Amino acid sequence: MAKARAGDLWITIQSHPGIVDIAALLDLAGILVTEDKQIDPATLEKAESEHVPILTTAMTTFTTVGELFRQGLPGVDQT
Repeated sequence: MAKARAGDLWITIQSHPGIVDIAALLDLAGILVTEDKQIDPATLEKAESEHVPILTTAMTTFTTVGELFRQGLPGVDQT
């Protein structure tokens, strides 16, 4: 998270409530949880109260990042 900036999308396999705290603190656009990881209900509840969108995908983190890059979304090193 060292290079995260406000408005970025966080792509992670983590699903614990702490991810919402970090996303809110950094003012991220949202969190994309990969690998079909089940989201803890407490995490979803916290995300709703903090207005942090959480998206999910069955793809691996590697594939997800590659696909987003292929679609034209730059990484933090390209912006």
